[in-house]
Amino acid sequence: MFRIAYPYDPDELEAKHPPFVQDLIAMHEANQLQALMEISKMIAALKQLGLKSGFTKKMFDSPLYELKTHSRGGQKGGARAYLFRSNDNFLICRAECKVSNQPDPELLESAAYILLAFKTGRPVFPAWMKNPIQILGDNL
Repeated sequence: MFRIAYPYDPDELEAKHPPFVQDLIAMHEANQLQALMEISKMIAALKQLGLKSGFTKKMFDSPLYELKTHSRGGQKGGARAYLFRSNDNFLICRAECKVSNQPDPELLESAAYILLAFKTGRPVFPAWMKNPIQILGDNL
């Protein structure tokens, strides 16, 4: 089984929620419930099967991945999550429900920023989390 974690923006470690959770809250407030259910299913499959889940797609020539449904259009087909991998851990940075086929450039930039911080040793988890990947991964 793979571990899942939700990193914070390194400049906002005191935020109430990581950006991914903030995105889910915004989707809930926008009544994008079908997209939320699809993201939940894709993350469950990612945790169970890793890259073999069938929902992961490499983003361009970068270390970022996209979780996306096989559907087209609507809330279900527009459900996306952006993440990166560290060994058997998947760090999910951002999510959206989109109409077009192109990812939101601001969300991708945010995910890339979190990835760069992580790779260069900057904290992407609040200090109160002793081993965030273990803590979060075992509780999902």
